[in-house]
Amino acid sequence: MSSIIEQLYLGNVRPDSFLYSDDSSLHKAINHKGKCMEELTAKLDNTAKELFNNYCNAQADVDDITQYGTFTYALKLGALLMVEVFTGNDMFFGNEGSTK
Repeated sequence: MSSIIEQLYLGNVRPDSFLYSDDSSLHKAINHKGKCMEELTAKLDNTAKELFNNYCNAQADVDDITQYGTFTYALKLGALLMVEVFTGNDMFFGNEGSTK
């Protein structure tokens, strides 16, 4: 069985499914990117299209790796912040200046 972190990242658990509406800036950016991609690939010959496709796949791999790293780091940091809040070792509960 995989971890909940992995399940969240892979999209099997969708806490963000309500974040972006169809008229959001994200969807507008995705549509713009798609139009640019169509225009660019229409101007390329088959060899250049294959090279560009390989580049896009490599970039997607890099993005996947870095996004997963960022996601897991942020989730762990959030968990550590919650632990600090629940244990009372933070400045909001009167522990200013504590160096624990």
